[in-house]
Amino acid sequence: MVTDPAGLAAGGDDELGATTLVERTWYSRPALIPPVPWIDGRAPQPPSTSTSTARGARRRSASAGDRSSTRYAIYRLPRTRDRIRTGDCRLADATYLPAVLPARGSRVQGWTDPAGGDGSWTYVVTALDRTWNESAPRQVSTR
Repeated sequence: MVTDPAGLAAGGDDELGATTLVERTWYSRPALIPPVPWIDGRAPQPPSTSTSTARGARRRSASAGDRSSTRYAIYRLPRTRDRIRTGDCRLADATYLPAVLPARGSRVQGWTDPAGGDGSWTYVVTALDRTWNESAPRQVSTR
């Protein structure tokens, strides 16, 4: 089987490359499902966050603010001194959403930025519950 540089099979189900084009253009980032407020409209508490450094890599960690958290949304924004608040339009743009991680109960969930944490980013974490209500944002210290 012949593969292209991205590792996709040539001559397979995507002979014209349409699926690959759509995937790379429109579905290259994670997405959040819209909340379901008619089931439960209360957002979870914001997660508690921390940063650690090991072997030159910065690791961001989050733990649940309450037991209703099922996922964490990790946002990576251009560095800013401003406080990121609920309703900030950048939190609605998937360009800034590199990861959505499962919550692990009360255990700490860690994430290392594959793009590298060189200090030029501001990281924001929100908690999501089972009906995709999103908590207030919590900025993670990068220094």
